[in-house]
Amino acid sequence: MVGPGVGIEGEWVKTQVQGKTPSHRTSIPQRQLAVRLQSARDSAGLTQEAAAKLLRIHTVTLSKIENGKSSVKPAVVREMARIYGIPATETERLVDLSDDARSPGWTVSYRDVIPEPVSALADIEARASSIFEYETEILPATLQTPEYAAYVIDLAVGVPAERRRQHLAFRLERQQRLLTRNPRPSLRFVIHESVLRARIGDDSLMQDQFAHLLKLARQRGIEIRVWTFAAGLHQWMSGAFTLLQSGDESYPHVVYTENQVEGRYFENQQQVEQYARMFGEIRRKAIPIKEFTL
Repeated sequence: MVGPGVGIEGEWVKTQVQGKTPSHRTSIPQRQLAVRLQSARDSAGLTQEAAAKLLRIHTVTLSKIENGKSSVKPAVVREMARIYGIPATETERLVDLSDDARSPGWTVSYRDVIPEPVSALADIEARASSIFEYETEILPATLQTPEYAAYVIDLAVGVPAERRRQHLAFRLERQQRLLTRNPRPSLRFVIHESVLRARIGDDSLMQDQFAHLLKLARQRGIEIRVWTFAAGLHQWMSGAFTLLQSGDESYPHVVYTENQVEGRYFENQQQVEQYARMFGEIRRKAIPIKEFTL
């Protein structure tokens, strides 16, 4: 997906989760824990005031936990689970979310360079069992050669050279971690033909990049398809997106989209299912990259 000038690691991207823009860094596990704890309290028939009194904490503190604005220790999660009547198996899942929310992901060393939406995306990738991505203007970061990635990042001429170097280091490390993960997630990509026709550097850069795509597509668990110009338009011409599916019941399926000013996550089940159907339709009408001639 394309951020302003430097692709998905654009410096001016804001975070939005279903229309709300938090001003702090909140991890996906922390948000999921917040949603589940609030739901459990509601199911127990307790108001925030009543629950806070039983937990011996301030109502404001509980409100921050349920809004995803404050982390919560595993011991507190267990006490909340006891009071709310949460089954043991679900309690352990909540405790796991609490541990993950309090533990920084591998992107922490890039926190001064990479905006929250992208660092969160990279951390979600670490747990995803399947990743589906549709791109319309630029190759997915996972598929880029170092030369292609450097060319795209260097388009941000207003960004200092050292910062661009850090962006490149992050992108390549993210790519390496994903492709060498064991087990590696199932990866499916659909690329619009315009991405492959765009002039990127000299002829050799794009030729090398295309050869790299063909090589990746021969690997087990990686599928790359092309939506050709001949296929015309489709009813979902609304831009690029990434769908991440988790094999862990503690984590949701997530859709990530972005434009020039914001990155947005969708975790609502109906919205995620809509994107899944969308990707399925696009994929069925796209051709394998080995059948495409550059």
